[in-house]
Amino acid sequence: MFRGPVDDALAALGRRRRVAAALAHFSPLPFALRRTAALANVPSVAAAYYAKAFRLARSPLPFEAPRFSVALLWHARHDADPALDWFRGRIRALVRTLRAKAPPP
Repeated sequence: MFRGPVDDALAALGRRRRVAAALAHFSPLPFALRRTAALANVPSVAAAYYAKAFRLARSPLPFEAPRFSVALLWHARHDADPALDWFRGRIRALVRTLRAKAPPP
């Protein structure tokens, strides 16, 4: 059974969810949502992108969503690797771009 902060917030509103599926990654999510009558709770940046790219509806949660951090991790021996430094820079730039383009939740 899946249980987390979203379930706690829903319980405080007298609601509960029924988890139909759990995905390891966000990437297959819009394809699943296009084929079923379901909801998904995803970060606002992902929701904004998926809504536009896949013509999905988007709505804010009826409660304050818990915040979380996203981090890049690598082994310290790769700190000076020019290729990985370039790649980390590209990921940081992509995240900044997605944040800047995302409409408010």
